[in-house]
Amino acid sequence: MDINDPIKDNLENFKEAYLNDFGIELSDKEAYEALFNLVGFFNALMKIDRKIKLEKKFKYSKIKL
Repeated sequence: MDINDPIKDNLENFKEAYLNDFGIELSDKEAYEALFNLVGFFNALMKIDRKIKLEKKFKYSKIKL
């Protein structure tokens, strides 16, 4: 039975893309840290976007955030 590990597959894809784009070969640890940081960055952007949208929604209402 062959079970694919999605994390390992994503790491390999990321490492290959990074090598093609920047000419730098990453270790598994470096690739994992880069992907972890990238996901954290986009998570922060999503939270900021939600807050801005919520503030715009209530801008003219009596509710103040």
